[in-house]
Order: sequence, then C-alpha cells, then structure tokens
Amino acid sequence: MIFRQGRIPDHIYKVLPYLYLGAGLVTIILANNGIAVFSGISLILAGILVWTLRYQHASSGSRTSSGSCLNRLQNENDTD
Repeated sequence: MIFRQGRIPDHIYKVLPYLYLGAGLVTIILANNGIAVFSGISLILAGILVWTLRYQHASSGSRTSSGSCLNRLQNENDTD
C-alpha cells in the first residue's frame, strides 16, 4: 500500500464510485423520508459522475510522463 502526499490509497480510490452507488441504493431502500431519498439519489449521481469522468479520462489516452495533475501544477509553480 503506497501513500502519496495528498492522495488516498489506490485500492480505496478504485472502489469509491461503487461505494457511492451502493450507499445511495441502501439509503433509498432504507429511507423513511424525502430527505434520505434525495441524499440517496445524490450519492448515486455522484458515483455515476465519478465513474464517467474516470472512464473518459482513461479512454482519451491523456496519460503524460509528468504524472498527476497535482504534480504538473507543482512543477509549473516551481519554474515561475
């Protein structure tokens, strides 16, 4: 398990969209009021959004040798 500064472990990062979806479904199923149903739907939509953004990024081939966006921003600030 590798911890990088400001990031969560990869095994947790990879399952987060599915956790959002699962938590949303459980919330909706067990909900007894409108606010809980709204929260469940929000979690499901967040999971779908995260999964879609990750899929688009992976399929775009936008991988660079300089690493993550955070690393690129830090490198840009260091050169100023």
